[in-house]
Amino acid sequence: MPKRAKTSKIQSKFEMIEKLALHGITTEEQIKKLTPKEALSMDEISFDDISLIHQIQDSVKENKVFSFLTSELTDTVEIKSTEKPSRKAKSNSEVKADGE
Repeated sequence: MPKRAKTSKIQSKFEMIEKLALHGITTEEQIKKLTPKEALSMDEISFDDISLIHQIQDSVKENKVFSFLTSELTDTVEIKSTEKPSRKAKSNSEVKADGE
């Protein structure tokens, strides 16, 4: 049996949403009302998946689904945006007045 490539966190989030949609969970209200027992009764949903489903439910309740889906991406971007520019980069980005 061929070894399956490691799934990224973002990909696993989308796969879980796809699994839920295939089981008829297609609205925010349905995901909020889904219990762990109901989720475990679905095909291809494991006990380990319950934690991810709970994270999705929390994101839906807080209206932060997009943030949840892109959290790994935004963590990387935030780190880059907080880095201080080097002196050379800083001097190149300064605006010079006319005649200088």
